[in-house]
Amino acid sequence: MKNFIAKRLKPLLFITIFVTAIASSIQYFDVLQRLEYIAYDWQLTLARQNKTPPQDIKIVLVDDASVQAMDPIVGRWPWPRSVFADVIDFLAKGKPKAIIFDILFSENETEVQANSSDARFIQATRDAGNVHHAMLFMNDDSIAPQAAFPLPTAIARLGATSLNAASVRQPSFILSHRNEPRPVYNNFLAPIDGLYQASAGIGVVTVEKDADGVLRRMTPFFQYQDQYFRALSTAPLYMADSQPEMRRSIPLTAQGELLVNQYPFESYSMSAVLAAKAKMDAGEVENLPLYPDEFSNKYIFIGASALGLHDLKTTPLMKNVPGVYMHASVLGNFLENDFLAPTNDIVTYISIVLATLFTTLVVLTSKRIVVQFAMPLLIAVAYFGIAVWQFQHNQVMAMVTPSLGIILAWAACYSFLLFTEEKEKNKIRKMFSQYVSPAALTAMVDDFENYAKAGNGSKETITVLFSDVRGFTSLSENLPPEQVVEILNFYFTKMTEAVHNHHGTIDKFIGDAIMAVWGAPIKSDTHAIDAVNAAKEMMEKLKEVNAWLDEQNLPPLRIGIGVNTGEAVIGSVGSEQKADYTVIGDTVNLASRLEGVTKQYDCEIIVSESTKKALNDRVPCHVVDMIKVKGKEQAIKIYSPILAEKEESQAALTKTYELHCLSELSHEAFSHYLNKRWDLAISAYRKIPNENLRKKFINRCEQFREAPPPQDWDGATTLIAK
Repeated sequence: MKNFIAKRLKPLLFITIFVTAIASSIQYFDVLQRLEYIAYDWQLTLARQNKTPPQDIKIVLVDDASVQAMDPIVGRWPWPRSVFADVIDFLAKGKPKAIIFDILFSENETEVQANSSDARFIQATRDAGNVHHAMLFMNDDSIAPQAAFPLPTAIARLGATSLNAASVRQPSFILSHRNEPRPVYNNFLAPIDGLYQASAGIGVVTVEKDADGVLRRMTPFFQYQDQYFRALSTAPLYMADSQPEMRRSIPLTAQGELLVNQYPFESYSMSAVLAAKAKMDAGEVENLPLYPDEFSNKYIFIGASALGLHDLKTTPLMKNVPGVYMHASVLGNFLENDFLAPTNDIVTYISIVLATLFTTLVVLTSKRIVVQFAMPLLIAVAYFGIAVWQFQHNQVMAMVTPSLGIILAWAACYSFLLFTEEKEKNKIRKMFSQYVSPAALTAMVDDFENYAKAGNGSKETITVLFSDVRGFTSLSENLPPEQVVEILNFYFTKMTEAVHNHHGTIDKFIGDAIMAVWGAPIKSDTHAIDAVNAAKEMMEKLKEVNAWLDEQNLPPLRIGIGVNTGEAVIGSVGSEQKADYTVIGDTVNLASRLEGVTKQYDCEIIVSESTKKALNDRVPCHVVDMIKVKGKEQAIKIYSPILAEKEESQAALTKTYELHCLSELSHEAFSHYLNKRWDLAISAYRKIPNENLRKKFINRCEQFREAPPPQDWDGATTLIAK
C-alpha cells in the first residue's frame, strides 16, 4: 500500500496544483460569475422565501389600483404634490419614526399648481419633521469626473456622512465585480428647492444592477467628489441635526456594496391611505380601510409598483419587485443586524485547494471504481451542504469555483487513471493472455496494480507441472504434418482446459510437452493441491483425447506428469525483441526430471516430497521410491496420487476408506523396504495394485535378501538418465 501511495504521490501533487491554479484563476478573473449569481440566488431564495420581515418597517405603494382609483379624481400620473401631502398628514397622525419617499421630486409642478401643490407638499414635509426624500447620483459621460456639478450646501449637510474611504471599503470578494470599476458620479438630481430644506434627511436612490440585470446589492454609502452620502435606506438612522454615525461593522464587497438580505414584504395600497384620509376629513372615524396608529413607531417607505411608473426590479427572490422593497430590506438588515457577510477570497482559495486535494486523494488512492465515482460527488454534496448551512447563518461562500475544482480534479485524475491503468492493463494482457484462462486474466487486469511488476522478476514459492506424451515422436513420423498439428492442437486444448480449471498458468508448450505453473503470477495458498488436481484432471481429459483418436482410427496417447513444489525465480525473460514470462531454477528442473521418472515406474503422475507435504494429506498418495536424480546428491521421496477408476468421480473416491488404506499400505511397505525388512516388505508390496511398482520392489527385496546392500545404504535409487 505504501508503494502504491508513493507511486501516486507525484500525479496527486501535480493534479492538485494544476487544478487549483485553473480554478483560482477562474475565481480571480470572475470567468464564471454568472454561475455564481445563479448559486447565490438559489441560496437566497432557499433562505429568505419565508423569512418574516422586520415589524418596524411598513411599505405604502402607488400600485395599479391606486392609479386607477385616482384617475377620475386627479387625472393621470404624475399626481399633484398635494396628494402626497395628504399621505404625509395621514401617516404623521400615527407618529411613525420616519416617512421615506422612494419617489424622486426633482422638478416643480406647472406654474398654476406650484404655488399651491408644491407648497402644500413642502409644508406637510416640514410639519411632519421626519420625512426623508430621495436624490439621484448619475455618471454623466459628457463631462469630466473632476468637473462634477457641486451639490447645494444644504443638500450636502442633510445627506453627507462623516465616513471616509477606509471605513467604507472593507474588502470582501464574493460577487465583487473585481473587474468592474467603481462608478464615478458627477451629476445629480435633487428634491426641488424648498423640499430638501424641509426634509429631515436626504438619501441616494441610485442602484447598480449586476451584469445579468438582477439587483442583488445596494450601496449604503455613495461617494460624490470627496464626500460620502448615505443611501435612502440608511438615511432614517441619522438625526438630521447631529448626524451620529452608526457604530457597527458592515460587511461590504470590494466596491463598498452591501449584499441585500431581502425580505418578502407585504404592502399597503396608497389608494387605501387616501381613502382613509378622505373619510377622516369628512368626519368618519370608523370602518376606515386602515388607521394611522397601524404606522405608530414604524419606518414607512413610500414607493411605486404600478407598471407604468417603471420602478420594478428583478431580484433573486422574484421578478417585478418594487424597488422600494430593496431599500426597505437594507434598512431591515441594519435594524436586525441581519447582514450577509461575503467570504474573503482567502477562504475561497483555501476551499478550492482543500476540495481539489480531497478529490484527488480519494480518486488516486482508491482501487474501487465505486469510490472513485461516489466520493467526489459526496465531497461536492458536503461542500454544498456547508455553503448552504453557512448561508443560513448569513455567511456567503463561493460555490462555483470550489465545485469546479472538484469536477476538474476528478476529470484529471480519471483521465490519468484511464491512460496509465489502460497502459498497465494492456501490458498485463500482452504478458499473460497466452498463459492464463480468460477469467483469470480478467481478475489480473482488474487488480492490475499487483501484477504490473510481475514481469520484473521475483522469487516465489510455486508448484511446477511438466507433462509429456510418450512415444509421440515415433507416432508423428508416420502421420502427415497437418494431422500431427491437428492432434497436438486438440490435445493441448484439452490439457489447457484442465490447467485453467484449477487456476494454473500455462508457461509454455515444448514440442508435445507442457509446462504449467501455480502460485505465480496468480497468488494462491493452495497451489500444490491445485496443481495435483489439475494433473489428475489431465488424465481424465486424456480419455477424451483418446476417444477422439479412436474415432479416427489412430492409436491412443499416453502421458507422464511430474509435479514439484519449491522456490523459483519468476519474470519476463528474453531479449528486447522477444521475451516470455517464465520460471527458472532447480524447482523447475526437478519437476522436469520427475516427468521422466514416470516412465521408469510406470506411474502416470509423480509428485515430489515437497509437493506431498504441501498437500497436507488432502490428496491420497502412495510412496513410489526414494531417488537421486541426475545432477543432485540429495535423495528425495517421490509419490504418486491415487487416481479414480472406472466411472466413479474423483471427488467421491478421494474420500473413500480404500484409497487411504492404499496410501497407508504403500507407506508401510516402503518403510519395511528402507529398514531392510525384506519379507515384510514383500508381503506388503504384494497388496499394491500398481503391477509394475509391485514387481519392481518385490524383485529388489528378493535380490537384497540374497545379497544385502552395504551398511551405509540409504534406500535411494540413483537415476542416470534424465
